[in-house]
Amino acid sequence: MVNLLTAANVDQSGRMPGGVLSKSLPAPSGWERGGIQIPFYGCGEPVLRDKCVEAEDVPNRNSAVGQFPAFPFEQGSNCSTTGPDSLVGGVQDRYNATADWVVSRQLQQDLAVTGAPKLDDAVSLGTALDSDFALAVRSVEQAAANAGFGAVWVLHISVGGAAYVAQQGLMTIDGFSPAGAKWIIGTGYEDPAATTIRIWATGPVWASISTPEMVETVAHRMNDVDAWARGIGVVAFDPCILTAVDVTVPAALT
Repeated sequence: MVNLLTAANVDQSGRMPGGVLSKSLPAPSGWERGGIQIPFYGCGEPVLRDKCVEAEDVPNRNSAVGQFPAFPFEQGSNCSTTGPDSLVGGVQDRYNATADWVVSRQLQQDLAVTGAPKLDDAVSLGTALDSDFALAVRSVEQAAANAGFGAVWVLHISVGGAAYVAQQGLMTIDGFSPAGAKWIIGTGYEDPAATTIRIWATGPVWASISTPEMVETVAHRMNDVDAWARGIGVVAFDPCILTAVDVTVPAALT
C-alpha cells in the first residue's frame, strides 16, 4: 500500500515570546546539580533617617529566602514500527515546545512537589470587577513596590487574562506594565475560576530547561515503538515580592 500523504516538517522548538522561558533570566550555571537558592536581595528595608538624631542602625541579616530544586519532566510518543518517520526528532521538538507550559505550571503550583515557593502562595489583595482592571494593576504594582522597597518586580497573568490587560492599555506592545514591569504570560498558568483572572507580582524570575536525553524502545512483537525526551527544568523567583489580585470577568467561550 502506498502512502500518498506527505509529512509536514513542523518546527515545534520555538517558545512563546511572552512566556516564562522567554521573559525570565537564565538559571545560573550549575543549576542542574540541584536547583537554585535565592539569597537575600530585596527583603531588607533601606535605612533613611535624619542622622542628626541619635540612633543605632541595624543591618539586615543576609540569608537565603527561597529554595527551588530542579525537577524532572518528559515528553513521549508511540507509533507503529512501520511508520514513515523517526519519533525521536519530533519528540525532542515537542519537549521544547511544551517546556514553557511545564515551567509556568511548576512556578504557579509546584506540581513536582519540590516544596519550593509558588505563585499560589501569594497574599491576595482582593477582587476587582473587569471594568476596574486599571485598579487591579495599580493595586498589585503598588503592593509590589512597597514589599520590595522599589526593587524590580514582574507581573504574571494567564493567556486569557493577557487579552484584557492589552485591551485596557495596561500592557505595551513590548510587554511592559504602566510602571515598567515585565508581563509574563505563562501558557500553563491557571486562573482560579472561569470567571476570575488572577494577576500575580513577584521579584525577578529565573528559568531554564536541560537538553533532553532521548530514549527509544522497540517492541517488535507488538509492532510498537516508544520514544521519550527526558530532561530536567528549574524555575525560581525572588519571593520577597509575592502578591496577587483577582478580577471578575465573563466566562470564556468554549
